[in-house]
Amino acid sequence: MTTFMKKLFGSRQVETPQADKKDQFIPIPDKYLFTEDRHPEEMIESRGPSKPKEKTLLEDLLSQDFMLKGERDAYSSKDMTALGEGLKLIAMEFRQVYDKAILELDEKIEFLRLHLTDTLEEESMALHDKVYHSLSLLKKQKLDLVTQKDLAMTGEGYIEKAYTEYKVGFIRGYGLYLEGEVLFKPTKTL
Repeated sequence: MTTFMKKLFGSRQVETPQADKKDQFIPIPDKYLFTEDRHPEEMIESRGPSKPKEKTLLEDLLSQDFMLKGERDAYSSKDMTALGEGLKLIAMEFRQVYDKAILELDEKIEFLRLHLTDTLEEESMALHDKVYHSLSLLKKQKLDLVTQKDLAMTGEGYIEKAYTEYKVGFIRGYGLYLEGEVLFKPTKTL
């Protein structure tokens, strides 16, 4: 093996210590300088616990199981006309979430408008550009939310998946109710 290493890296010349350096003490560093007793995960935790990402109201609303909700509503209402009422309720929930998000965006927009002044532009053009860019992004988000709020009543936009799942679940639940009535309800025969 040493011949392989010699062929690969070649041999090196090692200087021998001179006689006058023989009396000098060369300290050897301790092992603890190069090793860590803790696991890397413990080192990360010692920096502070990481906060889990909070869901927005819209993400929370979209994560609901609308198919199961539709099945339950249909099975308990025993009436197909309740489908329209359930869809209206879903649309109202979405519109409330959009209203709240729009109000929050309005507050942020007003805050940035207060700070977007001529003196800020004179003092720091880069900071002025950042504030202006943030303001334009918030305005675009607000326009998107207003559009989605209007589309919510017709079942289009972000709400479309929730609408479709609720309809499918409602039809499935109503079918289960009808099957139960036909198959398991005692009937009198002649």
